[in-house]
Amino acid sequence: NPELRRNLRVGPQQNRAEGNKCAAAIGEPAQKRRFNDVTPGEVLTLADRIKKRVVGQDHVIDQITESIEMAKADLKNPRRPKGSFLLIGPTGVGKTLIFEVLFEELIKTAEEEDGFICIDCPEYCLEHDIAKLIGAPPGYIMSDKGGLLTNHIAMYPFSVVLFDEIEKAHQSIYNLQMKITDKGMLTDSQGNKVSLSEAIIGMTSNVGVKEMQGLKALGFGARIDEETKREHLEKSLFGHFNPEWLGRLDGIFYCRSLAAEDYLKIVDLELALALKWFAERRKIEVSWNEDVKQLIYANGADTDRFGARPIKGRVERLFSKPLSKCVLRNDFQEGDRLEAGVEKEKIIFERRS
Repeated sequence: NPELRRNLRVGPQQNRAEGNKCAAAIGEPAQKRRFNDVTPGEVLTLADRIKKRVVGQDHVIDQITESIEMAKADLKNPRRPKGSFLLIGPTGVGKTLIFEVLFEELIKTAEEEDGFICIDCPEYCLEHDIAKLIGAPPGYIMSDKGGLLTNHIAMYPFSVVLFDEIEKAHQSIYNLQMKITDKGMLTDSQGNKVSLSEAIIGMTSNVGVKEMQGLKALGFGARIDEETKREHLEKSLFGHFNPEWLGRLDGIFYCRSLAAEDYLKIVDLELALALKWFAERRKIEVSWNEDVKQLIYANGADTDRFGARPIKGRVERLFSKPLSKCVLRNDFQEGDRLEAGVEKEKIIFERRS
């Protein structure tokens, strides 16, 4: 019954034993997989699985997964979230992607696809916007519906909660997060307590990035190395955020700018992703050479401004569109093996012998 499920407020078993009146008696969460169901082997191989899908940020992935390993080994406070992490760095380098892939590799199953919630912080720039997350106060419109975050956690306690572009949120959101990181608990507008002890809290920030790009525009950028970038962004970070809030996080990690070899690896990943359904349904195998990757990477690249974000669009424009025309003209048949190459600055497809 969706109407019944929507109003569930469930905390973990230890909170019931302590007499926490969190409406646990109403029912159980919809989610079947919980943190206790994750095996030690799954946790120990988590970093390697994420690195296969996220390029260039191995150092960040290692630190996040090591924190989750400590939680699995019962070396962290069980009432607090399994981890709370802030990722800073240039745009388009994989900050949000790390948390999306973390969810898919740790929580998502074939039977359950929920357990990830992204809160776009530019939509929470006013003080009263916090009601969207925990519910409107009694007497206000929709006060009986609960909040986006509290309802989600009640249904899916084992979740990745992502606050995207956290620097654009109102101070009330930071106060809310301090409750989460300190106590692992939120109270919604109806007085129901919801535990976030199984949640992983992620945050991303682009604070200081525009100023760093401004330094480049003045000619200083040619000499900016990664350490200088990190120092600049961290200085902007501590100038923008309350140290009391920053001090409650498990980790603040810098996602570095990507190198040319990283972008070529991302092209490989995007090509494989574009062909996933094609290979399954058309039964046609497609490979590509280095020239194809170089063409996609170099065509209209503006990595300083956008990072890896435009690559998916270039794959569609330069690779997928010409391939679709070939398929719809019946140039190739089921069982064919194709080789993609470059001719006159265009990608062409030929049968392999």
